[in-house]
Amino acid sequence: MAYSSTRCAVWETPLPLVGRALCVVLAFGWMTSIPAASETITTDNVGSLTEARRFDVGMRVFELVFLSDTLLSVADGERAAFWDLETGEPSVGFTRSEIGRVIGICPGRELLAIYAPSRRLEIWSVDPLERRIDLCAIEDTEWPRAAFSPDGRLLAVVNPWNDVEIWDLETRVRVHHCVGHHSNLFALVFSPDGQWLASGGGTSSRDDAGESFLGVWDVATGDRRAWLSTEDLGDNHDLTFTLDGSRLISAGNFRMLAWDTQTWERAYDSGPSYPGSYGISLSPDGSLLAIAADNRTLRIVKTDGLRILRELYVGVELMDVDFSPDGTRLAASLTDGMVRVWKVK
Repeated sequence: MAYSSTRCAVWETPLPLVGRALCVVLAFGWMTSIPAASETITTDNVGSLTEARRFDVGMRVFELVFLSDTLLSVADGERAAFWDLETGEPSVGFTRSEIGRVIGICPGRELLAIYAPSRRLEIWSVDPLERRIDLCAIEDTEWPRAAFSPDGRLLAVVNPWNDVEIWDLETRVRVHHCVGHHSNLFALVFSPDGQWLASGGGTSSRDDAGESFLGVWDVATGDRRAWLSTEDLGDNHDLTFTLDGSRLISAGNFRMLAWDTQTWERAYDSGPSYPGSYGISLSPDGSLLAIAADNRTLRIVKTDGLRILRELYVGVELMDVDFSPDGTRLAASLTDGMVRVWKVK
């Protein structure tokens, strides 16, 4: 996942002045407690990455997201938990019973899309952690997924029929209903300019009749712009656009592919030797792509050309990866319930 520094525009109600002042005081307290800045992970120093922390979160983590440089959200199929990377302990005041599963985060990291225990899609603010919008029901969705537009005004969500819905968060109205997938949908991502929305399907489905396709949708009209066969890739477990928007990268069971966004032709094909993967994450400067590879390694590649720069063997199957907003940390979740974090030595 690649996030910009764009500030999200949508709030259900503005914070009162006292609340805003309190947030400033709290933020100042957090900043003063953080040690000197670490080195940003780049193509030049990726060889110096070393494990800085590991901790057991007590669940199999499907989604892992940095909420800030030192606060991490981890979620299994039902609930989220929040961990302080400075202490390696659960964040004070947050418990798994208070919030559902985090399935999307605004580029400015101010808002979360939550698959709530009530089986509804809710929008929560991060600081303070509060529910802002009760948006819609998604009670029968097999793989809940959501993605914010770059400006935070729109939210794409997978509905129970594996269609894609685009919602306006200011009016709370569904503006587009994108139909075409006949399989589980595993990933949604907006292009950096907000013009396109990509949806990644797979061969798996409830009735075993799924076909693996990438859908590309015009955000302004809801029309389908491209329909890309990925049968040789399997399930499109994760997607990301490069920061300049020139490539759409899809990763799945058997392949990694990159698509030219001008022609929607394949610009890169890893071939069948690819070990398969689950989550992928683009570094904040767009130069690196981290991959939770299916051969028990955290693979780091150069985005330009997708050449492997580093492989970190962890000995356990990985599920998800994410770079911190400042690019100094790389975290990965493992199937044994552990989360590991790397920094430049």
